[in-house]
Amino acid sequence: MNDPYAVTADYYHLMSEPYWRQLRPVLADALRQVDPAVGPVLDIGAGTGLSTRVVADALPAARIVALEPSTAMCAVLRTRTADDPALRGRVTIHAATLAEAEPALPPVLSAVVATAVLHHFDADERRLLTRLLAERLAPGAPAFVEVQEPPAPCRIPRTRYHASAVGDLVYEGWMGAEPSGADTMDWTMTYRTTRAGRVLDERSAGFTMHPIPLARMEAEAAEAGLATRRLGSGLLELRTPGAGQDPKRAG
Repeated sequence: MNDPYAVTADYYHLMSEPYWRQLRPVLADALRQVDPAVGPVLDIGAGTGLSTRVVADALPAARIVALEPSTAMCAVLRTRTADDPALRGRVTIHAATLAEAEPALPPVLSAVVATAVLHHFDADERRLLTRLLAERLAPGAPAFVEVQEPPAPCRIPRTRYHASAVGDLVYEGWMGAEPSGADTMDWTMTYRTTRAGRVLDERSAGFTMHPIPLARMEAEAAEAGLATRRLGSGLLELRTPGAGQDPKRAG
């Protein structure tokens, strides 16, 4: 099977440390407004379960449906969920894309979380996302969608973005990107394991991404009847209208 995250999964938790230090408090604070009694929370692109853990901690009573199509990432997600009594009884995992899982998703959702995943979606997949939000979010319920940098295809020189020590070993993440089309860019992620400066292992993975400006995502959400609000750290709140409300964009 061709799993582009087979290499990344080994390093994902460690390389995500600075990312989650910034995003975790923003997402956790936003989630506190959610009423989990009206339905489960959908976690799209749950990865190894870091976003799922934030949802579970912020909403101790919530049931969670986690989507993760990568076999390697999903293996970590299942292990983390099964090994944690706070997650095991209330997290349902679908090893599937949003399109594949849609027929089996709950008809009413109290919230949706989609972090570090939107740049994997092309225009058709984003339309599926906004349609699903409009149809399945409970009235007035929010979705939290992260719109990551950069907003358009560009060249990013190869850079070491993080290093983390565990025992005697240091794990490094390197990234670089080149534009590959009007709306796409090709990323190369390289992961190294070193001891005392000596490289013991080095592996790379390539991804084609679909960057999108925040304003365009707001416009696409508005077309689906969703109100929007910027929360910081690239996190965009998309909300269905509640009783007596008209959908409008909010800055």
